[in-house]
Amino acid sequence: LWKLEQNYGSVLRGLFSQKRKGAQMGSFNLPMGLSQLIHTIAEPIKDHIYLNTGVNKVVKNEFGYEVHSASGSIFCKKLICAVPAYSLSKLFTDGQLRSVLQKVRYTPVDVFHFGFKKENIENQAKGFGVLTKPSDNKSYLGILFSSRTFENVAPQDSELFTVLVGGERQKELCELPIEQLEKRVLSELEQLIGHKGGLDFKKHYRWKRGIPQYDMHQEELNNVITAFEVQNPELFILGNFYGPRATMVTPWSTNAVEIAENMGISGIERIEFYEAKNFVKNPDPMLLNAFDSLNQELFEIDLLPEAVLQIDDIAAYNKQEGLALNDNEVNYLE
Repeated sequence: LWKLEQNYGSVLRGLFSQKRKGAQMGSFNLPMGLSQLIHTIAEPIKDHIYLNTGVNKVVKNEFGYEVHSASGSIFCKKLICAVPAYSLSKLFTDGQLRSVLQKVRYTPVDVFHFGFKKENIENQAKGFGVLTKPSDNKSYLGILFSSRTFENVAPQDSELFTVLVGGERQKELCELPIEQLEKRVLSELEQLIGHKGGLDFKKHYRWKRGIPQYDMHQEELNNVITAFEVQNPELFILGNFYGPRATMVTPWSTNAVEIAENMGISGIERIEFYEAKNFVKNPDPMLLNAFDSLNQELFEIDLLPEAVLQIDDIAAYNKQEGLALNDNEVNYLE
């Protein structure tokens, strides 16, 4: 990070320059966490930043956009919207946009942060963390070994672990009383890391609308948002990432899984490549979806196959469904 700042004049400018050059960037953190970067950027303009300010609606006018809030109005020429779909649907009067945003379904997530003394932990394996699959029958989606990945997120004599519970396949767990769920996941975590002793510190968050689900409405959502942005220049509705559809395993994934297996890493079914939305120009909606967050549930498909349909009149069905079969093909099938 120091070299990026020295060579390019700022950390962000350096990161964007490295991205354009195709350079691979490793994981990094700051002494006070990544929020330190945000606070540093905000400091010079803090008098122009409005926090804890609810927005009631956004109105387009001849000068740009007027953002209405309880404390007054803000006028701007350009507007970036990065709020969840359920909040965004309340800001605009466009009926089609509101309708499609209200179809986005969210599943809950519980996040636990647990701290233990290092001396009480037997398993000192290095790594980013672990993910589970349904057959594991665990009470969590994944565990991040936070203090083993990033420095300065826990006291020197302690370890910090972050446990994520919920999502589509575990949403019923997020309905349990917090104390009961905590006891359950803490027991499984302690068994995994070989912990014996007391809990040093803990923190919990429950997000009732934590992970947006991607279903049959996704293509409609992408198309409506794109059309709305075209009709409203200088207004940008942002997701975070573009990546392959859940139903399409890419050649990139096939090769990546094979490489992992050749390295002796078994049990991986799929690996995909995702890019930040602002780095993707003209994404192909036939191949890519926009995603608000990245997690293992992106690969889960909850669609049921339709029943087999018996077709007696191929010619009539061809015309009805617009299959574009020529006469020879119709005759062959009949």
